[in-house]
Amino acid sequence: MFVQLKKSTKSSSSRFVLLLVLLATILLLLGGCRSKSKPEKRIKKVKEGNLELSVAVNKGDFKAGKEIPITISVKNVSQEIEFLHYHTEQRFDVEVKDSKGKAIWRWSQGSFFGLVKVQIKMEPDESEESDVIWPQKDSAGNQVPPGKYTLIAKSMADETTKTLSIDVKTVK
Repeated sequence: MFVQLKKSTKSSSSRFVLLLVLLATILLLLGGCRSKSKPEKRIKKVKEGNLELSVAVNKGDFKAGKEIPITISVKNVSQEIEFLHYHTEQRFDVEVKDSKGKAIWRWSQGSFFGLVKVQIKMEPDESEESDVIWPQKDSAGNQVPPGKYTLIAKSMADETTKTLSIDVKTVK
């Protein structure tokens, strides 16, 4: 933004007020352009060979009935190139269990994934990430009551066998 101030015979106090108004306008404009900060995450990680699996959710409790975003990733933590092999287009899965350990929802249930063998080349420090949403409903589509739930994440790559679990709490 360029502002051209013309020399005038107005008093220096008028110019000072004009400059203050201009600065205030610029600060307001810049303040409106500020992006919202991302919520803090709780992350669980496990290493398996040269790969690191992680699952992340927002910190804190979740309001009942609101979607819960889940991020799952596999990262190459070695200094070597790694390859991931999949037998379908599905990369990850998430299962939700209630406080009694009963499976109540699975992200992939009812989905079809193309039967395609895929090999993914991963450079050092490269990761493959996927976002999943749990709508706080069971497999039948019913809203689940407030309480504690365990999210179990898993990569579908042949090179990974471990699962990760992270607990969430929903409140009224």
